[in-house]
Amino acid sequence: MSTKAVQAEHLVAADLSGKGYAISFPTSDMHPFDMIATKNSETLKIQVKLLYESSFQRFSTGNDLTKYKKGDFDLLAVVFPSDYEVRYLKFDEMNGRRRLSFKQDQFTQPLI
Repeated sequence: MSTKAVQAEHLVAADLSGKGYAISFPTSDMHPFDMIATKNSETLKIQVKLLYESSFQRFSTGNDLTKYKKGDFDLLAVVFPSDYEVRYLKFDEMNGRRRLSFKQDQFTQPLI
């Protein structure tokens, strides 16, 4: 795992901690999620992706999402490399797409 990917995971963990979630990391890379966030009785499996700039003001996950299926994680946390802003997307909102592409201003409401 790259240093930037590890930094993105820690950034998401800090963001969720600031929102009152307790964060746990799996003990191996064998899980389809990067962390678990728990708050009150809610438990969320989080997959973190550091986006890359694919074209002017558009950011992409690459084809990285092909291996995931429903139930593998609850939220996709996307980290924009331009300012390390974190946004969240529910698994169902991915609509089975293999690749996601965003404009940074596309997210108007924080999910959590």
